[in-house]
Amino acid sequence: MNGKKHCQRRSLLADELAGYAGKVAESAETLYKVLEIYEKDSLIMHKVYGYAFKSRDVDSTSTSAQTLYSKSMSAGVEISEKLAFLEPEIIAVDDATLRSSMVRSLNLTNIRYT
Repeated sequence: MNGKKHCQRRSLLADELAGYAGKVAESAETLYKVLEIYEKDSLIMHKVYGYAFKSRDVDSTSTSAQTLYSKSMSAGVEISEKLAFLEPEIIAVDDATLRSSMVRSLNLTNIRYT
């Protein structure tokens, strides 16, 4: 696994998501695109963190494992700061909107909001 490459990819995805600040709820298509990018980012994050944590746990004396762990944590903090707007904007979309036009327009009727 190339942790550096994956961290760079996450950073690019986070930058792309940051471009949607203030626009997340503009349309169903925008919301869907944001969630799609966020999902890609999350999958990469889990791979990087999982590998870094397990490598460190296997050999806590390994400097390369410690470095990878530290870099993955730092990258995670940096990306979290970039995406701080995301959850509040998604939460701000009212339930009626989510249950109606946005969901139907993208054929997302299998998703349940509780």
